[in-house]
This record gives sequence, C-alpha cells and structure tokens, in this order.
Amino acid sequence: MLHIIISPAYVEGKRLHGRFVATLAGRQLCTSREPLLAASRILLAEGVAPESPIATRHAGADFDAMMSTVGAAAGLTVSEGNTRSATFAPYKAFSRADVEARARFDEQPAPATGQGVERIREGGASC
Repeated sequence: MLHIIISPAYVEGKRLHGRFVATLAGRQLCTSREPLLAASRILLAEGVAPESPIATRHAGADFDAMMSTVGAAAGLTVSEGNTRSATFAPYKAFSRADVEARARFDEQPAPATGQGVERIREGGASC
C-alpha cells in the first residue's frame, strides 16, 4: 500500500487554511485541498498502476484517514456546490481553452501606443 503522509501547509510561517502538503516516502508530491486525489493524479501520470492501493495518513498518526486505489482516487475531485456538505464528483482537468490567455494572432499589427486613444486629462489618477 502507498501511504501518503499529509501535514498542514504553511507559507512564511502562516498556515494555509484547508491546504495540506502530501508526501510519499519523504518526497513532496503536492500541496492541495484534496491531497489524496491530487497525489493520486500525480502518481498515475508517473506510471503507478491504477489498481495500486493508496491511503492518506496525518503526520504522526498511526491510522489511515482515507483509502482508495490510485485509479479511483485520480478520477475524483471534491465538489462544494449547492449541497450542505462536500461530495465527491468526477474529476475534469481544465482544458487548454479554459486557461489559455486570449491573444491576437491575426495578421493585423496592434496599433501604435497613443494612436486612436483620446487623452482625457493630464495627471489624472491611474487605474
């Protein structure tokens, strides 16, 4: 069984609420709000067999908090939609179109700075 050890995440000495650092055999895999699921996706991408058992354990604890297989956990995310409590939902990676920056790729060059721009006033407040 793969044991993912989770501990609270900190940045500059301040705790990141709800985020955990996930490590496997001393190697940090990720920092996530859903460490078992995120770590499973990383391990699956690295070639770990989907049927491999995996569990999370809080640092210092002698019992497992959650258990699954790498494949099953990698296919899930946590949904906090319109319900009173969080539930598991199918994982959907962001598509490139969802996260890609919108940019001009046509043949028309961008207008030169100041062309077609009416200056409202000098010394005004900046945005």
